[in-house]
Amino acid sequence: AICELVHSGREVQSRLYKEEWDVLLLNWQLKNHSILEVLKYFKLKQLKSKIVILAESEESLSTFGLNSEKINYYGISKVLYKPYDALKVVESISSLYKLDSWRSVKE
Repeated sequence: AICELVHSGREVQSRLYKEEWDVLLLNWQLKNHSILEVLKYFKLKQLKSKIVILAESEESLSTFGLNSEKINYYGISKVLYKPYDALKVVESISSLYKLDSWRSVKE
């Protein structure tokens, strides 16, 4: 699947058990399992997906103990703070795989 929507942290973990995605776009307010529980599972399984977190503010992430050190520890690629729109989200995800040009691709 190109894109799948899940509604809880428990469901994210269940899906990660079965398959790995290129990018995980996580809202900081997950139900059933917190974002921290999902990140711990991700780290434990040594998954290679890029992680982008959508958050209210730095303070909202700090309620889960997610400071800059922990963000690096869990391998989070990007954190987007409100306000953000769909274009900013798409650009952030695209930038994770950005090439300078087609000429930079090695054969």
